[in-house]
Amino acid sequence: MNKRIVVIIIMAVILGGTALWATSGPSAPPTYVFITIDTEPDFPPYMDSYRGIEEGIPVLLDLFEAYDVTATFLVTGTVAKHYPDMVRLMAEDHEIGSHAFSHRPLTSLSYEVKLQEIGVATSMLESIVGRDVTSFRAPYHKCDEDVVSILEGLGYLVESSAARGIEVPYHPSQEDWLSAGDMDILRVPVTRDPVLMYPYDLEGRSWPDVAKQILSCEQAPEAIVIGMHPWEFVDLDLDPCYGAYSRLCGEETYNDLRDLLHYLSSQDITYLSLSEGYDAFA
Repeated sequence: MNKRIVVIIIMAVILGGTALWATSGPSAPPTYVFITIDTEPDFPPYMDSYRGIEEGIPVLLDLFEAYDVTATFLVTGTVAKHYPDMVRLMAEDHEIGSHAFSHRPLTSLSYEVKLQEIGVATSMLESIVGRDVTSFRAPYHKCDEDVVSILEGLGYLVESSAARGIEVPYHPSQEDWLSAGDMDILRVPVTRDPVLMYPYDLEGRSWPDVAKQILSCEQAPEAIVIGMHPWEFVDLDLDPCYGAYSRLCGEETYNDLRDLLHYLSSQDITYLSLSEGYDAFA
């Protein structure tokens, strides 16, 4: 065979193999999206009704089903006590986590009372859903080293309170819950760059616009953690003195979430429950 033809064949094979490697090589991982719902009585501490549980949860479940969303409902013991059947319904397709028992700021309590608030809610939720509860968010996001230590001792895998400091999933230090360390529990903090990802912090913007801003960065984040409350999807007719809360509850927040999920359905993202995030960021 002509040497020139042989060289051409060899070069074609090399170039073809290079192209195949380029197209089949490892691609960038998707951004993980955590949809989290602080499942509590309406607008604490100013109200003690449960319209969010009765009316807001069914709306959220339908929306999540329509967009194939896996979510984590972080449930207070008071909700579990009054609405065990609703908790079981949520648990059919989503993770049930804990939001402590009575929605008191844990940092204002003694160690013993913190342990009771977390332990009683844990036992109650596990007895309802029939499996381990391993994800937690502190009421009002008031967490500290004692809370993280209690959670790890009870077998929790994830703590997900928002706080300034590290904003990516990390294993905290026993001495400082806002610093990376060697604890087994994983912190998956609520995204707050460019804003805290709750409806009332987004006033004047929209969830889709903020998500586009985050995902269009040259290097998309590994995780986006979005928070909400069932009562934000009900028209509570709050006094105007409550500002964004009174303006956003109901249809406006529903439409914003629907538009967000529609936008995310076209993006390279993967929905995870908080407990699934433990393995993803191990």
